[in-house]
Amino acid sequence: MSLDFYLEERELTTRECTCRDCGDKHAAQPYAAQLFHSNITHNLGSMFNEAGVYGILWRGDGRVAGAVVEQLEVAYRVMLDDPPRFEKFNAKNGWGLYEHAVPFLADVIRACREHPEGVLRCST
Repeated sequence: MSLDFYLEERELTTRECTCRDCGDKHAAQPYAAQLFHSNITHNLGSMFNEAGVYGILWRGDGRVAGAVVEQLEVAYRVMLDDPPRFEKFNAKNGWGLYEHAVPFLADVIRACREHPEGVLRCST
């Protein structure tokens, strides 16, 4: 099992599509354009909880990236400064290690900085 973490545009986008039945052009259902996507194992949930960002990563659906990026950055620095504190949450089966968590969080932070108006979507 895993977490899919997305950033999406705030505004809905529409596009035309060609109908398979009649061949005419029709407006497609509005959708939110995807700005970023990353996937990580649920086995890291306890580690991110210890870092104080589980609620953002797993339960932050609908929040705006710019509003959470500083908290993510604090967690990132704490994780970098004290690896043993977080390595104790490494999954015994190897699926979810500190060495996976830190780059994932760095990627999420980078995306939030690049798209501060992006909306978080969390899918488990």
